[in-house]
Amino acid sequence: MTYLFIPHTSASLVINESYDATARRDLEAYLDHIAPEGESWYVHTLKGRDDSPAHLRTMITATSLTIPVDAGRLSLGPWQGVYLAEHRRRAHRPEVLLRVLSVE
Repeated sequence: MTYLFIPHTSASLVINESYDATARRDLEAYLDHIAPEGESWYVHTLKGRDDSPAHLRTMITATSLTIPVDAGRLSLGPWQGVYLAEHRRRAHRPEVLLRVLSVE
C-alpha cells in the first residue's frame, strides 16, 4: 500500500484520467469556475490574488492518497494517473511525502 501526502495549503494530489489531456484541462476549468481568482469578496489575499482561491481549491480536492501496490506497481486503472495540482500562479517546489507499507 502506498500513502502520498502533500503538506501544503495551496496544492493537492488528484487521481484523474491520464490518457487524454483535455480531462486535465476540464478539471482546471472546473476549479477556476468554483474558486475563481480576483473576486472582490476574498479577504485572505496576503500573498496575492490567487491566495484564497488556491486554499479553496485545495479544500475541495485531496491532500493525501492511498493507492494499492501489486507486483511493485501502483494499482491504478488503465486510464488513471496521479497528478500534483499546484493552485498558485507563483512557482514553488511542493514536497510530497511517500510511505510504502509492505505486507507479506
